[in-house]
Amino acid sequence: MYDSKLIHIFQKFSAEEHRQLKKWIVSPFANIHEDVIKLMEFLYSRKAISTVTTQKTRAFEYLFPKKKYDDLRLRHIMSLTTQILEAFIIYFHYQKSETHRLTALSQFYNQHNLSLYAEQTSKNIQQYLIKQPKRNSQYYYEIMQTEINDFILHGKNVPDRPFNIQTISDVIHHYTYAEILKNACVGLSHTKVSSMVYSFPMLSFIIHQVDNNFELQAIPTQLYYLIYKASSVIENEMYFESITNLLAKHESCFSDQELKDIFIFVINLCIRRINDGNKLFAATAYSLYHQALQKNYLIENGELSRFTFTNIVFAGLYIQNFKGTETFIKNYQQYIHADYREHVVAFNLARLYFTKKNYKKAMPILLTVEFKDDLQNLAAKFMLLKIYFETREFEAMLALCNSFKVYLHRQKKIGYHKIRYKNVLNFIDKLYQHIGAKRDEVIKLKNEIQLVDNLPDKDWFIDQLATL
Repeated sequence: MYDSKLIHIFQKFSAEEHRQLKKWIVSPFANIHEDVIKLMEFLYSRKAISTVTTQKTRAFEYLFPKKKYDDLRLRHIMSLTTQILEAFIIYFHYQKSETHRLTALSQFYNQHNLSLYAEQTSKNIQQYLIKQPKRNSQYYYEIMQTEINDFILHGKNVPDRPFNIQTISDVIHHYTYAEILKNACVGLSHTKVSSMVYSFPMLSFIIHQVDNNFELQAIPTQLYYLIYKASSVIENEMYFESITNLLAKHESCFSDQELKDIFIFVINLCIRRINDGNKLFAATAYSLYHQALQKNYLIENGELSRFTFTNIVFAGLYIQNFKGTETFIKNYQQYIHADYREHVVAFNLARLYFTKKNYKKAMPILLTVEFKDDLQNLAAKFMLLKIYFETREFEAMLALCNSFKVYLHRQKKIGYHKIRYKNVLNFIDKLYQHIGAKRDEVIKLKNEIQLVDNLPDKDWFIDQLATL
């Protein structure tokens, strides 16, 4: 029973939702099954939800103390209970939205020819939407629904009045443009770290329209348009400045979930520029991360993404804020999902020790931990290569280069990172081959390194030239 859909749902409710659920279960409007009430009583009687406390035999005995265990009957009751919990979820979350409730009310009045009440409710919706601060794509979607309802209402009752078709058209475009641009940003971001490619047939048309039509540049459209442009070009500084200015000015226009995604989009732009060798973006990325942490945008359902955690450490170490980064690892590791926590913390501690050149602490982690994430494994192997080169452990370095090539060949879903680490192996080998080389040959290699694209930690390679 513990691994059932019923228990999975039950454990996700908040304290407030549990209070409302208890009322829902005993309401004849929501539930007419006494067995369902008894099963919920059983769950609430458990001090803790576990495989032992939720055994099917225990549940059945609680429901039917004098009857022989019947698995089919219990599964039927569990199924009914799950359906009632799902109905509660729909109702509870629907009630949380003022526009959903008012729209449903307006539609009821309209369908039953209560035109006066329908019109008043429609006005209430419009007033509510005007007063609330959100100006995201959902805002335009709700405006669109309201305007369509208004069109149906007045088209039926006052056919000779001017229609609001232009308003409907405008908000449809604002909503559609913002949603397509937002999802194109997501798709582009995912494409850069995977082999997936996504198609948005209307995207080029929308980009052209927004480029040439100021009236289409509503706040969400404009922001996602700038993020997309910054993500799809190399020299993106001009877009980046516009994004940060627009975000600072209109932060209240977006939901917390959207702000989380937007901050991640912008920070990823910084990370890309850092990877391209632009150090100026590291401090910006680190600052944006901590702004988002302080505003609680990055912790969702009590969890911080392991990728976000790792990127924060990366930015902190890049600007050599060792103390702040160590404090961050200590204070925020508890928010990483338990399935990944040990490996993520180990990787980032190894990176911290490596950056501080404390190789005695870094190497045991790098040699003994097989990280769950492919990109962490790649980065860990790169750190080991750098340690071996700096400490002149060339035999170990060459052996690792060979195994690294095999590992890299097997990776099918790491996108442009495969090119990056092929370059790493290529230039590690060239460094090794140039040990003891003449000065003009070293200078030639330096020029080659400086010109190559997609080489992580390019400065390290250039620094090592002085040791040859």
